[in-house]
Amino acid sequence: MIIEANEVLEETPIGLVDGKKRQRIQQIQRAHQNTRSSSSINNEISTTANKQADRMQ
Repeated sequence: MIIEANEVLEETPIGLVDGKKRQRIQQIQRAHQNTRSSSSINNEISTTANKQADRMQ
């Protein structure tokens, strides 16, 4: 499953599930959090680069 950076995962309560299913759900959640973190960092870098470029002009 590929999750786009701007895609919002539906928050559904997770009941008792077997270990494999729970592990997979946790992997998906971590991947989504990593994508959001990367996107946030990229936005900060882009903003900083734009500010620096404006100062150079």
